[in-house]
Amino acid sequence: MRLIHIGLVILLTGKTLLTYANPTFVVEAKSTTDYLDNGYANWNSQSIDIEQHASPRETYYAGFRQTRRFALNDSEGKFGAYLPINDSWTANFEGSYSPTHKVLPEYSLNTLVHRSLPMGWGIAAGIRYNQYDTNETHTLTLLGERYWGNFRAAYSFYRGKPQGASAGISHRVELTHYYEPDSSIGFSMTSGREVERTGVGQTLVSDVNAFGIIGRHALNTHWATNYELSNHRQGGLYMRRGLSIGLRYQF
Repeated sequence: MRLIHIGLVILLTGKTLLTYANPTFVVEAKSTTDYLDNGYANWNSQSIDIEQHASPRETYYAGFRQTRRFALNDSEGKFGAYLPINDSWTANFEGSYSPTHKVLPEYSLNTLVHRSLPMGWGIAAGIRYNQYDTNETHTLTLLGERYWGNFRAAYSFYRGKPQGASAGISHRVELTHYYEPDSSIGFSMTSGREVERTGVGQTLVSDVNAFGIIGRHALNTHWATNYELSNHRQGGLYMRRGLSIGLRYQF
């Protein structure tokens, strides 16, 4: 779940993160804790991401994260790029690999294209492939958005399908307010059916209802803090309440 340049939308873990300046390099460290009910152990994640901005619409990035879900430890590395096709179209390509892949996919491939339209409108479409030990999933994403004044509104459609199982469809709406050039606060709501990987190696499609608050606050021209609060109900499996804090340095 980063918007590298205003008008370019990147969809990576189901979330939209925001960047407004055009630095050459960005380094960000983040820690996340999710509190689960129904007797499940809490989730934890620590990550570090690096971006190189070759131009306002051309960016290369890499990241590493360590996670603990369902009392199982996983690590994952990723690499991707955002490349302009022409004045209106931009493409995102990303791959990831987990040497442990107990809960995370062993590897994933993601591609998305975005089209900027007049009057602040934009559309995007993409597909993500996840390969697990015993299964694979495909997720289609469609998005429509509009910027006006200091606001952005967006609607996303997701269709996730595990191998040998029926597809799940979910919907997400977002509203974001940019109150300073490098600061923002946004609210999102998600509802429908999603693909979920459990701690016993199962890939399930279950009902989901979620909402979240995500934001960034610039401390000065180089430093900013990122934060996210989330509440996620995964069918009858569990309720997950999350808190994420990040520190970002750009130069």
